[in-house]
Formats: sequence, C-alpha cells, structure tokens
Amino acid sequence: MNRHSISSLNIALLYVGTLMGAGFASGREIWQFFSVFGKYSYPAVLMVTMLFILFGLMTVKISIALDTTEIGKVIMPFAHKGMEKLLGSITAVILFLVYIVMAAAGGALFQEQFGFHRIIGGSLLMVLVLATVLGGFERISKYFRLIIPILLLIVFFVCFNIIFRDLPVSHLPVKLKISPMAPSWYTAAVIYISYNMLAGIPILANSTQRARTHPGAFLGAAAGGILLGFSAFIMNRAMLSDPGISSGSLLPILSLAGKLNPVLLWTYAALLLFAVYASASSNFYGFTTMLKDDTSKKYKIIGTAFIGFLLSLLGFGNIIAFILPLEGYCGILFLLLMTVNYIRIATGHRSVNMELTQYSEENNKHE
Repeated sequence: MNRHSISSLNIALLYVGTLMGAGFASGREIWQFFSVFGKYSYPAVLMVTMLFILFGLMTVKISIALDTTEIGKVIMPFAHKGMEKLLGSITAVILFLVYIVMAAAGGALFQEQFGFHRIIGGSLLMVLVLATVLGGFERISKYFRLIIPILLLIVFFVCFNIIFRDLPVSHLPVKLKISPMAPSWYTAAVIYISYNMLAGIPILANSTQRARTHPGAFLGAAAGGILLGFSAFIMNRAMLSDPGISSGSLLPILSLAGKLNPVLLWTYAALLLFAVYASASSNFYGFTTMLKDDTSKKYKIIGTAFIGFLLSLLGFGNIIAFILPLEGYCGILFLLLMTVNYIRIATGHRSVNMELTQYSEENNKHE
C-alpha cells in the first residue's frame, strides 16, 4: 500500500472496526456503560458521539502537524523521548488488554451460542488475529473494507426490527448491576470514550499518514465517529425495549435477535464473530507497533498473542465490568495530554520542525 491510498470511507470503516468489537456489537458494553442508567443513557450516548468525533479530528490534526504515527508523539504535548516512550509502553499494555477482552468475547460467544468450550473460540480467534496482524496494516485495511459495511448493515437491520416490530416483552426481572468504577452516566461516558480512543488513536494516525488527502482524513474520522454514535444509540434503544432479557444476558443484542427468528439469531452470531475478529486484530496490531523492529519481532507477536489467549480465560463478564473501567481511568489522563498537545499545535506552539530541532538539541547534549 502506497503512502496516499486510503479513502475517507476506508478511514471511517477502520475507525468503526477498531472500536466495534464483540463488547460493542453484542450490546454488552453499551448496556454496562449506558443502558443501565435508563433515560440518562441517551445524553450519555450523545456525549460519547460528540467526543468520538472531536478526538478523532484531533488525532488527525496532530498526526498531520507532526507527520507521525507514533502514539507517544500524538499524546505527549512536549518533545521528550523518555516520556513519549513511557506513554507508548502504557498504551501498548492497554491495547494488549483490549485484545484479551476480545479473546474472552470470542470464547463467550462460542460457549453461549454454539455450545463449545470457550477455549475453542479463544484459540480460533488467536489464530485468525495472528494471520492478519503478521500481514501488517495493509492486510487489516483490506479486510476491514470488506467486513465492516456488512457488520454495520446487519447491526442496523436487527436493531431496527427489535425497535419497530411489535415484539412481546419478556417481563423478566431487570438486573441493573452498575459498575462501582462507573457509577454515573457522565462518569461512564467519559470512561467509555477514554479507553476506546486509546485503541482508535493508533489506527487513525496510521490511516492519516496513508490518506489520499488531508481533508479526506478529517472527513473519515468525523464519519467514523458519527457511525459509532448512531450504532450505540440504536443498540441502546433496542436493549431498553426489553431490559429483562438485556440485563440477564452476556450478549444482549444476540438474545433479543432470538425473539425475531432463528435465521437472524444465527446471522447475528456470525456477525459477532466478525466483530470480535476485527477489533481484536486492530487492537493487537496497535500493540505490535510498539514492539521493536528486529528479527525476533515475529516470535514476540506470536508469544504475546498466546499469553493474551490464556488470560482471556478469566471470563468476558468480569473483564467488561472491571478491566475496561480501569483502562478508562488511565485513558482520561492520556486524552487530557492529547488535548493540550492539540491546543499547542493549533496555536502554533508546536510543529514538526520544532520537534526535529528539540530532538537534535537533546542528542547533542547526550553526545
């Protein structure tokens, strides 16, 4: 793939595919972070949509201004190699944790829907992710261009059917288990955007540097944010139509699809597998960009993928409720730093030329 080959549509699809993993597409994340707050879930979704757009556009602007794909440089508002390396390392750990979440989701889906042990689903996902990530950014971009439009169409079709068809309500007891780490709708919204953007930043920065035009990169980031927000809105609305089923299921949209007909149920189950694969691949790719390029990198990628699979056996529900909010609190600091970085660039206090000068001065001091 040459330097200027990605369209704005492809950038939007990469943005969506990175964040619309099984936690999102199954409705589990949307329920945990938004739907549990009932009517207050709607302002939370609106807030998150605006932040998806805002931080997406900021990432594109910073990547263009500093001519970089490095997440440390995108986040850190001052040229400091040590701090940028530290931020990159912390982000790598967080992206690796998201890969663990997706591996756990794959296991949960295989166990709940197909009756196989979750080890089978997790191991299958690991193999697919490795096959994709070892092919580099080009392979991920190619696959997302094919998979994500289908994923979005099925999500919209199923959710609109749940919302607008006169389906019987289960009247099951509603189990509102609000995470102690995200106790209010606005706290949950901030945490949700912060841990998600840590996965979105590396993909958007890489996409920006390969975009056909800079305006196209901005358009792609904005369109991706709108698609993510709209998807969250209709999924939230669909789950609140029968909160008894939604609150009692690990994969609520899948359970609600079962009320429509068996074909849609199995179609949505297949979609979730694609969503798991897409998000796991993009997040794990972001993690691998932090690894040193040497002859052992391939083996490090394979080894860490296997370790992540083993950790995923802790279980999907536990990871969603506790690990993701913890990542979110870490991400808040990073997004604040990135906001300062953006302001410095927008006001002319930082540029790629300044970066080169500062790094040159740093190197001269060391010499």
